[in-house]
Amino acid sequence: MRQNFNRFLVLGKPIFINFLLKVCKNKLETYLNDENKLKDSSIH
Repeated sequence: MRQNFNRFLVLGKPIFINFLLKVCKNKLETYLNDENKLKDSSIH
């Protein structure tokens, strides 16, 4: 039982980290897009 759990951790960790990175990247991109929209609206 414990061996299965360790195997799950080894396999699940990269997937979980990739998921977190994707979420962070999406948040960052939307934030940057909003910043650009604010800059564009202030220029006009």
